[in-house]
Amino acid sequence: MKPLPWFYAPNLDARPESAVLVADESRHLARSRRLRIGGEIIVFDGLGTTAKAKIVDISERGTRVALDLTAYAHQIEGRVRVHLAAALPKGDRQAVMLDMVTQIGMTDFTPLLCDRSVAKFSIRSAARWQKTCLEACKQSRRPWVPRLHQPKLLAEMFNTGGEAGRVVWLADSRGGYPTAVQKVTADELILLVGPEGGFSPSEWELLSDADIVPVTLAKTVLRTETAAVAMVSAAITMLGV
Repeated sequence: MKPLPWFYAPNLDARPESAVLVADESRHLARSRRLRIGGEIIVFDGLGTTAKAKIVDISERGTRVALDLTAYAHQIEGRVRVHLAAALPKGDRQAVMLDMVTQIGMTDFTPLLCDRSVAKFSIRSAARWQKTCLEACKQSRRPWVPRLHQPKLLAEMFNTGGEAGRVVWLADSRGGYPTAVQKVTADELILLVGPEGGFSPSEWELLSDADIVPVTLAKTVLRTETAAVAMVSAAITMLGV
């Protein structure tokens, strides 16, 4: 049996009997998916809750669906937050990176501001990223949408004196392979990925004093987005979530 398509519908925590899909979701349902009244879908709120629903009305104002109160479910988020802090690649590669790491299981994303960063953060970028993450969740049937944080400098991402409940991995060719890294028992695993031009000398000095674990991902030189995907994949595999 073909899986039902997923659509985003916020505020499902109270388990309402009906919901109205926002304009973008409604257009996707009617024009791209070509669904009709009576069709069945899955709705999710991005916070772990899903429900089976039946389409009861399609109009310019949105699509109204009736929710099956016996088909609600809630998935608890993983024990360890997988927080990617990466320098931004150029152009469309930002969306490619976020799409892939969302499918794999990243829980948080922070744009990393580095001395040699080329791409810059903007409010419009954040809106596009949110949409990219939602689409990736729908495609991969993931009920949790990653949290998107404001940009931070490298020094803001970790405490040089160590911080309880947090482990930091650094994508670094001089490190060990993920299989050799000690198992993570912290509440949060931060994955640092620098710009394609590399960290500056002052940033490397900061990193050398920090409590971090260098991790090598390949014998080749990777683009920023490739390293980010590899880091998240290694973390998810190691954590078993």
